[in-house]
Amino acid sequence: MLLKFLLVQAGLISANLNFPSRDIPFELADAAVNTTVVANQAAPGTVLDKWFDQVIDHDDDEDDDAQTYKQKYFVNTEFYKPGGPAFLYVGGEGALTNRSVSRGIIYEMAKEHNGILFGLEHRFYGESQPFKDLSWKSLKYLSTLNGVKDAGRFMKKVKNPLTGKALKKTKWITVGGSYPGSLSAWLRQEYPHLVFASLASSAPVLAKEDFFEYDQVVASALGPQCAKEVDAIRQYVDSTYGNKEQFQAIKTKFNCNDVEDDRLFLFTLADMLAGIIQYNSPTLKPNVESLCAGFANLTDIKEKFNYYADQLNLANKNNGQTCLDVSGIESIRNATLTTSGNMRQWTYQTCTEYGYWQTAPAQGISTRSKHLTVDWANEFYCSKELYGKKVGPPNNKYINRRFKALKNKTPRTIWVNGDADPWMALSVTDVSKSTPNRPIYIIKKGSHANDLGPDRPTDSASLTETRKAIRADITRWLSKKDY
Repeated sequence: MLLKFLLVQAGLISANLNFPSRDIPFELADAAVNTTVVANQAAPGTVLDKWFDQVIDHDDDEDDDAQTYKQKYFVNTEFYKPGGPAFLYVGGEGALTNRSVSRGIIYEMAKEHNGILFGLEHRFYGESQPFKDLSWKSLKYLSTLNGVKDAGRFMKKVKNPLTGKALKKTKWITVGGSYPGSLSAWLRQEYPHLVFASLASSAPVLAKEDFFEYDQVVASALGPQCAKEVDAIRQYVDSTYGNKEQFQAIKTKFNCNDVEDDRLFLFTLADMLAGIIQYNSPTLKPNVESLCAGFANLTDIKEKFNYYADQLNLANKNNGQTCLDVSGIESIRNATLTTSGNMRQWTYQTCTEYGYWQTAPAQGISTRSKHLTVDWANEFYCSKELYGKKVGPPNNKYINRRFKALKNKTPRTIWVNGDADPWMALSVTDVSKSTPNRPIYIIKKGSHANDLGPDRPTDSASLTETRKAIRADITRWLSKKDY
């Protein structure tokens, strides 16, 4: 369940740079700046942990008595010089930390262009909580449009801590990955005179309730032979569905006895594999290569099943997770306010706006159980039992109409995806339509939003070249005085 929702954060897992690297895609590991300072005025080179008075209901924005909440943000003035641009790291479905403004491609671009760095936490995530609980009555103010308007208002009103003045006539550049990647693109679209350029990494801008394409990309990433092996195991597991004793033995093998709902277990099982694919690491095993290589000398389906179970269990162990953790069900059910949780909030957004329910394709190879349907997902995850009121269904048509989905033609928007990332099916990927003013990049064997991270010796040539191209695009645009 976790990987299903995190476009994740972060988790996917939303580009938040703060989560375990496999569950949430944008961990930038080992932040260069760990010290946070709370002060009215910053000295160059410090990262400030600050709060912005944000309105809860943007329809009341002009009212003097509009209800507000404290929205957390970070600012780094280390490289700033007067006239430099402002880079905004857009928060998403998880807590934000100072890593958002102290590592990765956004940090390198600020260094190159004498920019000031901001990281804005998304409403209802982390410490940016409008209310004292996460009940459905509170969550009705959690929406994509409110997230976009929060960031727009922030850019208009936030002050430079070095001068105490608003950043008027400053060129804002937004950066985000996964759901925040969509927000980054939409901020450029919604505020064209405020946002100078945007980087939209692994941005699933097409809201889609029945997201069977996710499984197709997973199968493609495995390769033909490995996908057949996993499909055979999936069929083996599906054949036991309905037989209480046999199915219980399957759950036990995956250490999933705590997951009571049988279809939730099947969903969780698929997510375990999806996590390996979505955040494929060249150094952390099991990865795609090591998982698939292990099938080579196995012939019996039970041998293959046992090997597969051992590999997925190892992945959970390496991530410090249990099967129940991956399912996310206890976190979704919990309406108590926590600053570290995100599953309840993001599930609410999928129920009301996106869907993104990962199902099996109608035909062909599938790594996901045929017993998982859109109707089941809407009924199970959006239920009165979990939220105190039935929520949803996802309003895909509104999201796609309001934000133009794949038809977003806004210039100075950079689209980046990895061809091994299942979420690319919902993003802008047609490189034949790439232009110097609207570049589209595909990273070979690239995973979810990994272009946002810092340069590493293990980076592929394609990833390295894509990062260079992104920085070159921003440099070229900033150098043109007529923009």
